[in-house]
Amino acid sequence: MRRKTTEGALANYVANSDPDGGDHGLAERPQMAFAMCYVSAHYVLDLIGEEQAPGILDFCDDNLD
Repeated sequence: MRRKTTEGALANYVANSDPDGGDHGLAERPQMAFAMCYVSAHYVLDLIGEEQAPGILDFCDDNLD
């Protein structure tokens, strides 16, 4: 389970840090990078659902930094 969670969180980070695609500036926004990995891990563990994750990340994006 630990490996699956780690891989899910890191894959999400990489996908959102792609300079040729969806670069959301996570290298310059460490709190948002942490939040994205944290929420991804909770999603992989089925602690939050597909409906909840985007709302949490939107809140973080609006209120962090």
